[in-house]
Amino acid sequence: MKPPSPDALSDLCAAWQARLGLGDWSIVVAYRRAFDLGHFDGRCSPVPERRCAVIGILHPDDYDPTRPWAQDVEHTLVHELLHCYHHAADSGSRAELLEEQGVEAAARALVDLRRAADARRRR
Repeated sequence: MKPPSPDALSDLCAAWQARLGLGDWSIVVAYRRAFDLGHFDGRCSPVPERRCAVIGILHPDDYDPTRPWAQDVEHTLVHELLHCYHHAADSGSRAELLEEQGVEAAARALVDLRRAADARRRR
């Protein structure tokens, strides 16, 4: 699957914001280089009390092609958007690990459901 353009990434973010009940949040999403994200595919910096966030998604040129799975920008975006609701303060804690696992499972399920619905509509 070809990664979305920067404009399409913003449109995808707006669509998922609406689906996830984040329509009243001000969220900026952009591709970021690997040196900005470390070993992560994405990063969300939410400020819940202001209902705003900045999300960086790993630039497709920096995605390691030797990884066992292809980059999925939509999945990464949904995962990071869910961090607007679930943002651990204690980095490295057991609570953060459990939160990350829950966010990952929810993001995968939501994207899979949307893609399955799109496939049914195309039939």
